[in-house]
Amino acid sequence: MSTNVEGFLSGLSERMWKENDLSDVTYALCVGNVEFRQFFLNFFFRGEGLLATEVDISREWYDGEGNRPDFCIRGKDGKHFFVEVKLWDGNLHFESYREGLRRLNGNVECVENLGYIAAYEINAEAAPGCNSIHTWYDFYKGLEQLSFLNDSVIKGYCGYIHAVAELHDERQAESDIGNYQSFVANDFVEVRKFMGSLGDAIEKTNDVVEYTRSSRCFRRGCRMGRFFEVKNFKDGQSVWGWIGAYYNYGNNGDPEICVWFEDRPGWGELVCDEFRDKYSGDKPKADTWYYKGEGGHLYFYMLDSDKDISTFFNRVLEKIRSDNISSCKLEIAKVKETYEPLLSMRRFPLWIERNFFNKLQIDDCVVVVDAGGDSEDPYNHCGRYFTIEKQVKQNCGGKKQQLKGWIGVLFGENENAIEKPRIELQFLQENGKYKCEKCLSECASDKMSSIASEFQKTVKAYCKSSVEQK
Repeated sequence: MSTNVEGFLSGLSERMWKENDLSDVTYALCVGNVEFRQFFLNFFFRGEGLLATEVDISREWYDGEGNRPDFCIRGKDGKHFFVEVKLWDGNLHFESYREGLRRLNGNVECVENLGYIAAYEINAEAAPGCNSIHTWYDFYKGLEQLSFLNDSVIKGYCGYIHAVAELHDERQAESDIGNYQSFVANDFVEVRKFMGSLGDAIEKTNDVVEYTRSSRCFRRGCRMGRFFEVKNFKDGQSVWGWIGAYYNYGNNGDPEICVWFEDRPGWGELVCDEFRDKYSGDKPKADTWYYKGEGGHLYFYMLDSDKDISTFFNRVLEKIRSDNISSCKLEIAKVKETYEPLLSMRRFPLWIERNFFNKLQIDDCVVVVDAGGDSEDPYNHCGRYFTIEKQVKQNCGGKKQQLKGWIGVLFGENENAIEKPRIELQFLQENGKYKCEKCLSECASDKMSSIASEFQKTVKAYCKSSVEQK
C-alpha cells in the first residue's frame, strides 16, 4: 500500500509541478489529515493557539478587495491569517495582503498573521515585519521529524514536495561549512568573473541567442548561472535553456558546468522532443557527453577538452540544431577544479546561519535572531539578514522594538568589481537604507571565528547605544 501511494504522488509531481498544483495538494492534505493540518498551523503561526479542529481553511479565498491568497485561515475568535505559497515566483503581494489582513481584523495592523513559503530564501526586506517566512526545505525537514511520518500519504507527500520544490540533501553542504575556516576574498572575485564569462559566452555565440540576467542562485538549489533564449529553433518557435554551474551532490559537491533544457512547454520541451526518440536511457553512458535526466530534462556537460565556456556553449548549440543528433561520441570528463571558488556562495551564508546567531543574548531585553533571509547576487554580494529584538518587558518600557541588520561580503558595486572583497556589518536606518557600521574583515583576521567574534562585539555595542538613545 505504501509503495502504491508514494508512487502515485511521485507520478503526480511529473505532471502537477506548478505553484497552484503544490497548493492544491497541500490543501487536500490539510482537509484530509488533522495531524498534518495542526503541523501546518504550528509551522506558520506557532504561538497563536490555532487548533486544527477549530479553524476554517480556505483555498484561494477572495476577500472582495482584490486579494486571493493561497490559504486563508479563520480562527475560532474570527481572526484571519493568510499563507502565500511560492516556488520561484518573487511577487509576494505583501502590501496588498497586509492591508487586507488589517481590514479583516478590525483595522488593526497584524502583519504577523501573514506567512510565506518558497523554494528560495525570501529576502526579509520584501516583507518587513513578517515573522513567518519559510522555505520548502524547512517545511520538509519539519515533517521528517514528526511521528506520523510513517503514514504512507505523508511519506508520499514528502516525496512530492521534494521533487516539485527541487530540494537537495544538505549533508554535503554541512560538510562544506565544517571545513570553511577562513574567509578567502579571491573566491568571490572568481564568482563574479564566472558570471561574466557566461554572459560573454552567450553574447559571442554565432547563433541567434539572447540572455537575461535573471538567474537562480540559491545555496539549497546548488545552482549558479544564466537563462538564455534560442530564437527560431523550430517553426519560428524559441526555446529557453540554462547555462551555469551545478553543485551535484552525487559528485561530492564539485561544481560541474552544464547546459540544461527543461522538458516543459515554453522552456526546453522542443529540444527534448528532438532527443526523445534518438537517445534512450536515464543515466549517462561512457560514450556520450549528454543524457536525459529525471523528468526527461536534457543535460550537456562541459569537458576538460573544451578550451573555454564559449567553445562549450557553441558546441551545444551546434548539437541541438544538428540533423544527426546521435552522431556525437565524446567521453564524459570531470570539470577541472578551477571552479571550486564558486562553492563560497553556498558555504558563506551557511556559516553565518550556523555560527553568527548562536544564542546571542545582549541582556534581559535584547536578543539577536536570524531573520532567515539570504541575500545573494553573484555580481556583487553574498550575505544574510538578521533582526535585533528588544523584547517586551516592563523594565524596557513595555514596547517591542526591532533593529534590522545585514552581514555579508561585498565584491562588486554597480557594474564595477571591488579590488579586495570585504565583510561588512550594516544596519537599517530610518531613511530605509542600510548603512555600514563596521568592516569586519579589516578589524579581524581572515579566520571565520575571529570575524564572528568581532561581529558579536559590534552588535552588542550597537544595541546598547541604540537602547540608550531610545
